[in-house]
Amino acid sequence: MKPVRLLCAAILALTGLVVVGLTTEAANAASSRDLNVTYTKVIKNEKFSAYGRLGTHNSRTVRLQYRNHTDESWKTLSSQKSSSLGYFEFTPSTSRTRYFRYYVPAGGGQPKINGYAKKITVVAQ
Repeated sequence: MKPVRLLCAAILALTGLVVVGLTTEAANAASSRDLNVTYTKVIKNEKFSAYGRLGTHNSRTVRLQYRNHTDESWKTLSSQKSSSLGYFEFTPSTSRTRYFRYYVPAGGGQPKINGYAKKITVVAQ
């Protein structure tokens, strides 16, 4: 009887780990703090696409921010509303190497979101 109980406990524990892993993976796929870009290396003043998806299912203000060095404060380049599904996209250009991120201010009972920085490098043609 004891081996059957141990086997049942092991199966139950394994099932719980699999369910938690799948739930976490699905939650991470629905939203990301990463800013996706079409190119990380651009020619001076070349337009590129910066886009992402928020995990909320309502429209929120999204700001595209930049800074020249990692120790500077962030400056807002552009602002727009996300779609009702949380999608947003910007098409900026830059004349020098900069770090870009998205920022969503708190509002409507939702917390603020600071996206991760993405370095865009300006290269010679």
